[in-house]
Amino acid sequence: MAAPGRGEPQSPGGGEVPSSLGDLAERERRRRRAALRAQQEAGEEGAASGGAGGGGGKARRGGCRGEGRAGRGSRRGGSFPESLCLMRPDWMAVPPGDLSSEWLVAARPEGRRCIVLARGGRTVARDWLSGKTVAAFASSLPGGGMHVGGKGQQCALDCVLQEAAPGEDAPMVGGQAPELKFWVLDVLFWGDLAMVGCEAEMRVFWAASKVDEVGSGAEQFSPVLYAPAEGGNIQQAYQGTGVPYVRDGLLFLHREGHYFGGRGGKDSLSSPLALLWKDMSCSRFSISTDAQGKVPTFQRVVLRKVHTDRPPALAGTSDKPAILLARVPESERDEIPAGALLNYILVPAEPAGGKRPREGGGATGLGEVCGHVLGQNVVFQGLAGQGRTEADAFSKVAFQQRLRSGEPLTIQKLLQVAMRGLPEARDENTCNKN
Repeated sequence: MAAPGRGEPQSPGGGEVPSSLGDLAERERRRRRAALRAQQEAGEEGAASGGAGGGGGKARRGGCRGEGRAGRGSRRGGSFPESLCLMRPDWMAVPPGDLSSEWLVAARPEGRRCIVLARGGRTVARDWLSGKTVAAFASSLPGGGMHVGGKGQQCALDCVLQEAAPGEDAPMVGGQAPELKFWVLDVLFWGDLAMVGCEAEMRVFWAASKVDEVGSGAEQFSPVLYAPAEGGNIQQAYQGTGVPYVRDGLLFLHREGHYFGGRGGKDSLSSPLALLWKDMSCSRFSISTDAQGKVPTFQRVVLRKVHTDRPPALAGTSDKPAILLARVPESERDEIPAGALLNYILVPAEPAGGKRPREGGGATGLGEVCGHVLGQNVVFQGLAGQGRTEADAFSKVAFQQRLRSGEPLTIQKLLQVAMRGLPEARDENTCNKN
């Protein structure tokens, strides 16, 4: 990963742009530590305020911690909020050094990601980004059917709705409507137990033991099975050994990570305690494609215009704090409101002729160069489409750029880190030398 060029946007309110794999690995390590520390402090706060399930300090592995304001990890009679949203995993641009000891791995199913909500005798599956209803039906989930559970019974699941594989028709039931098949990635609420404040190790155990019990009827729910992220388990998930669905990469969960769901839109955050990794052997969508399913010539990046007290206007990632990767062109500054999503493309900073496009000009012939990152010019394209609700995280930008640059995080490097337990991903650099 090359260092950013001169002219890179900076602001006191923005995060520092990593300039190497080592810098990126250190940034991600700090983010994971901060997330785990915040969980612990929230548990202590919940215990101090009398929240059930909070024992103060660091709970035993696999348990739940109370959180005073949300009642996380505690039994309660209230219902989950309507604004409940799904956790957004970071992209694994560099591997954590404690991969084999502190992480779980599963083959992620290909399909439409949904949040499944069951209560009051009705089950609804909603698209995780748009919030639109995908399906509504009675189910055998707690609270999801007229004869399932009693007062206060409810369920909220993070699922992937399996869609027809390439060249296949959706499965039918009795020659009628297509069968709904949901693969359960995670559990947020079950019965009267809020599980968003439980550690991942407990949540995936709960899903594996409880979800199969309710997988009957026209709609079916089956758990995605996780295993410790040791070399052999990573290899099996990668090869699809025993996996009964089309894979779309590998999903890693930190054993102690709570379920980290944002409120959607501008407040949606990716979690450093959940990581996504892909290549062409385990996913049809390892490199981002356009609306027609084709890989564009240049990497596309969506950034959000941030509020600044003085020029220049800047655009950054969805990270908190945002990593400011580009300027907003001076000609567009007053026309574009703060918070708007903007399209940029990354164009090699050193073209074949050896002349670097001049920042602020149109030397690329593709638009105005508004910054430099990862050895690429950041070139302005215009407003993002209405279908986009969030800017890209920096981890996605870095992951996609590594794929395109010919220096990806390969499965071989990933397995080396898992098997050797190297200290953080100086990790990967060390692997490359051996």
